[in-house]
Amino acid sequence: SLFQGWNAALPWKARDENISFLPPAWIGEQIFTVAPNLGKGIVVNFIEKAETVRSDIREIGPGVLLLGARHWEMTCSEIQAKIIDSPFWKRFLFHLFLPVGYKIAQAQEEREKVGWLWRFLDFFAYWAVFRHLQDKLGLTKTHSPISAGAALSPDNFRLLRAIGVPIVQGYGSTEVSGLDVLQIEKDFYRSEGSGQPFPGVEIRITEDGEILLGGVGVVKGYYKRPEETAKSFQGGYFHTGDGGYMDEEGELYVIDRVRDMQTLNSGGKFSPTYIEGRLKFSPFIKDAMVIGHQRDYVTAVLDMDFENTGRWAERNHLPYTSHPDLTQKAEVRKLLADVVHRVNATLPETTRLKKFIILHKGFDPDEAELTRTRKLRREFMEQRYEKMLSAMYGGQKEIEIESTVTYQDGRKSLMRIPIFIVTVQD
Repeated sequence: SLFQGWNAALPWKARDENISFLPPAWIGEQIFTVAPNLGKGIVVNFIEKAETVRSDIREIGPGVLLLGARHWEMTCSEIQAKIIDSPFWKRFLFHLFLPVGYKIAQAQEEREKVGWLWRFLDFFAYWAVFRHLQDKLGLTKTHSPISAGAALSPDNFRLLRAIGVPIVQGYGSTEVSGLDVLQIEKDFYRSEGSGQPFPGVEIRITEDGEILLGGVGVVKGYYKRPEETAKSFQGGYFHTGDGGYMDEEGELYVIDRVRDMQTLNSGGKFSPTYIEGRLKFSPFIKDAMVIGHQRDYVTAVLDMDFENTGRWAERNHLPYTSHPDLTQKAEVRKLLADVVHRVNATLPETTRLKKFIILHKGFDPDEAELTRTRKLRREFMEQRYEKMLSAMYGGQKEIEIESTVTYQDGRKSLMRIPIFIVTVQD
């Protein structure tokens, strides 16, 4: 029954190509690859390896594309990086027509009609600029792009809509057969919403704001784990552990994991995931971890995007020897401080970032810092970098750490690296 709802919302076309890159045991992959193949004869393509997902998408051009929010964030970073590296005339055209795309996207979000002049400009912008950009990303044939797994930040969502990618958001859980909520209307969306439940799916919001899923597709429990089953499945509903709310039209809004919502010593509450999403909109920040629970103010550990920042350094004739060396350059600290300033301007005063550090290395799934879908292992990260966090909140200006550095020629060296603590000026 859930597949019927998916099929109605996402009509696979007979000539669609599909792509499979998630574990086949996952129910979402079963519904997105196995079911369309058996039911409609859609061609399923398998990626070469995990590292080639984005290049494989460009080669295949799938019709329906389900990606995690982090993949779409990386796509937006790639878009901005391509524009930065493009010739002057291409940058000029992009920035000339991007406001047109944003105008159309805003009209779609507010359910407003636009006049013939805006429609003409949008048509011209698509064929002159945005279609070529979509082609570089492999999205020209993608009629149903979906973001799921976590909330996609409004900045990324609007950028994709502005360049003509009709992205929608969805929400669901493996315990309730995968995707259960989806934005169905292609010409209308809410950038911070996740859509409405499929037929047969029921949603309840508890008093403390937790999302419960019920109806068709709810599994009986966890295999040979009775205690976890009793805790997570009650009264026919699955306790997702996610916080959110529904509006008067039945649109679901997912805020964050309930356990990840943080409270400052002043009593103010904030979502670190929301702030992290805003930070990662910058092409120079690959990942971020925001901290502030039971502390006086909010800080962040930033994972600099080495590829994009390295190209920026080359254009600005900034010499560096390695990834750790580049992260601590004064010019790079200033570059990311400007990003933080822009993000702070969108936040309430009590939750603005006061300090940050740029980590000397990237967040790494192989070191258990991230999941394979690039979700933060927050508790592990806070324990691992406790000394750095204590230094930020202890009034220090820098902290020295030991790290193994790998050079481009393969040589490795154990180095003592000073990590500078940047105070954000109001």
